[in-house]
Amino acid sequence: MRAFRSRALGPGSYYAGNPNQIPLLPDQPGDIKLEMNFEYRCKLFSLVRWAVFTDMGNVWTRRADSSRPGAEFTSHFLNDVAVGVGTGLRFDLSILVLRVDVAAPVRFPWVEGDKKWNFHAVTDISNMVLNLAIGYPF
Repeated sequence: MRAFRSRALGPGSYYAGNPNQIPLLPDQPGDIKLEMNFEYRCKLFSLVRWAVFTDMGNVWTRRADSSRPGAEFTSHFLNDVAVGVGTGLRFDLSILVLRVDVAAPVRFPWVEGDKKWNFHAVTDISNMVLNLAIGYPF
C-alpha cells in the first residue's frame, strides 16, 4: 500500500496513532491480508516509463483483540479496505526495474461513518508518500 506510511495501516479499522500526526508505530501484524493493484504504464523514453496506479487492501486478525478494536476480520471487511492513488516513473534497465512513486491515500479505514473517502487528501502534500523500489522486469 504505497499511499500509507509504513506501519500506519491496519489491522482492520484499528489505528494506533493520532490521525492528525505522522505515527511512529510498532508492527501491527495480522493473519489475513487482502491487496489489489491496478497500474497503467506507458513509455516515455527508451528506458523510462510513466505509471499511474491505485492500491487497495488491508490486513486483519482472525480473532478479536481487545487491545486493538476493529482489527478482526468480519463479514463487513470491505468497510476496512484502504485505497490509495499515485503516479511514478519506472526505469527499465533490462535486468532490474527502478521505481520512484508518489502516492496519497483517498480512503481511510479508521475514520468513522461516511468520511472514510477523502479525495482532497491527494492535494495535501503532507499526505503524500514517496516510495523507492528495486524490482524485477515483469
